[in-house]
Amino acid sequence: MFDFRTKLIMTVTLSTVCISGNLEYTAPLLAYSLVVFPFVLLLEKKKYKMCIKGLLAIVISIFLTKNFEEGMGILSLITLILGSIIRRMLPGIMMGYYAISTTTMSDLVAALKAWHFPDELIIPIAVMFRFFYSLQIDLQFINYGMKMYGITISNFFKDPIRYFEFKVVPLFMVASKTADDVSISAMSRGLVVGKERTSISNTRLKIIDYLMILGCGVVFVIFVRGRYA
Repeated sequence: MFDFRTKLIMTVTLSTVCISGNLEYTAPLLAYSLVVFPFVLLLEKKKYKMCIKGLLAIVISIFLTKNFEEGMGILSLITLILGSIIRRMLPGIMMGYYAISTTTMSDLVAALKAWHFPDELIIPIAVMFRFFYSLQIDLQFINYGMKMYGITISNFFKDPIRYFEFKVVPLFMVASKTADDVSISAMSRGLVVGKERTSISNTRLKIIDYLMILGCGVVFVIFVRGRYA
């Protein structure tokens, strides 16, 4: 739906506004709308599992902050801080997840090229994104293998050493090989500093992108005015 440049602006705006938290007092309706917005985008892309997890975390964090804000003990203070961190950081994280998971590598490189980013920055970003995507797939296979051995998250509390052995050790071994494979793949795709390369990506800013960027600008102005008024 959106160009990657628009998604990046949305992520930065949402993260800045939500982490500050002052919109909850100056424009509460706008603040709650911004919290819900990334989940609406995830639903539109049919990422139901991640959306449910995020909404559940938001509900729990709101419950914690509302029920422990008058507590005086250390446990109440820790719970209140944890709930506030989740509530303020999670919307930006979910928007970042949406931006990454719905953008192909070709569109990412083309969008950064259109912004005249230097190749010295584009290539590491492209390789890093591809690395984490490949590592996520490898982690899924590791989880499948653990289920075959009957090792689930509940085993972490029963036998943490065995869980660590079956989860983290293979992940470290796979990560090293994945890093080499991704670097070789980047070179074979023509990602070389100072060299022009062709792209089949037709990414461009559309009317909806300009409207969303304008909306982000309005939100940021309201945020600044409310913060320094």
